[in-house]
Amino acid sequence: MASTATSQPQRRLGTRVRAQIPLRITSVAGEIISQNCHTLMVNPQGCAVRCARPLAQGLQIRIEDLPGRGSTLAKVACNRPLEEGSKFWIIGIAIEPPGNLWCINPVPEDW
Repeated sequence: MASTATSQPQRRLGTRVRAQIPLRITSVAGEIISQNCHTLMVNPQGCAVRCARPLAQGLQIRIEDLPGRGSTLAKVACNRPLEEGSKFWIIGIAIEPPGNLWCINPVPEDW
């Protein structure tokens, strides 16, 4: 008998949209981090960005230079190398509260 976790379809929290949006990531506390990077994918819950180094999971950050000149607090959800042997990392970032910080237009129906 399959477990509930494997028999339920995976639920995405908003369509992922490929978008290269330049932004700046700055640490809020602890290790001093300030990096210019760009998004690879965005949705109302967060984004994936390409960075020159990994960031600690759970690290609180500020995302700055968003479209519309905004900024928001976020946290690092995950990170992994772009590909084996790469000097770049893909960082998953969760934002709170969710929204269209990316100024995507037209907005996907599930946002």
